[in-house]
Amino acid sequence: GDLTRQPTRDAAAFDLYLRGRHVWLKATPLGASSAMINGDSILYYASRVLERDSSFAGGHFLLSAYYTVAALRGWRSPLGAMLDSGVVEARRAIALDSSFADPLVILGVVHFYSTDDWVQVRQTLAKAVQLNPHLPQARHYYGLYLAEAERQLDSGVAHVRRAVELEPHPVFLNTLGDIYLRARRYDSAIFATSLLRMV
Repeated sequence: GDLTRQPTRDAAAFDLYLRGRHVWLKATPLGASSAMINGDSILYYASRVLERDSSFAGGHFLLSAYYTVAALRGWRSPLGAMLDSGVVEARRAIALDSSFADPLVILGVVHFYSTDDWVQVRQTLAKAVQLNPHLPQARHYYGLYLAEAERQLDSGVAHVRRAVELEPHPVFLNTLGDIYLRARRYDSAIFATSLLRMV
C-alpha cells in the first residue's frame, strides 16, 4: 500500500504527510461542524510538507485535496479557481510519482462533479483502483461513477462495499445505501443505513 512508500528522504516531511493523509482519509461527512477544521488541517500539513521538501509528491497531493474539498464544500471561492488549483497540484504530484493513486482520485472527483467528462472520470478512477486497490476513496468514487453514469449497479455496489470494508466511513455507507435503493435491494439498503448509526 501507499503507506509503505517513502518517496522523500526527509523523515519529518514524511511524518507530516502521513498526518495530513490521515486527516484526508478520516475527513468528516458533509455538514459536520468539524469538517472545515479538518480541511484547514490538510492545508496546514501540506504547507509544512512542501516547506521541507517541495519535490515530494505527497505534499502536492495534500494541497490538491485541500483545494478540491474546500471548493466543493463551498468553504473557499471562487469555485473554478480553487478546482483549477486542485487539478494543477494533483498533476504535479502525478508528474513527481506516476504510481501514486491518491491524486488520481482528486482528478476523478473534479471531473465527476465539475466537467461531466465521463470518459476522463472512468479512465482516471479505474487507474487509481488499479494502482492501489486498497485505497477506499478510489473504490468509493469508481463505484459511484459506475452506478450513476453507467447504471452498472452491481459493479458499483461491489466497489463501494469494498470501500466500506477498507474504511467504514459514513460517506461510503451512505453511497452504498443509495446504490442498493436504486438496485431495489431494499433489505441491503436498510442494513447499510443502520450501520451509519454505528460509525
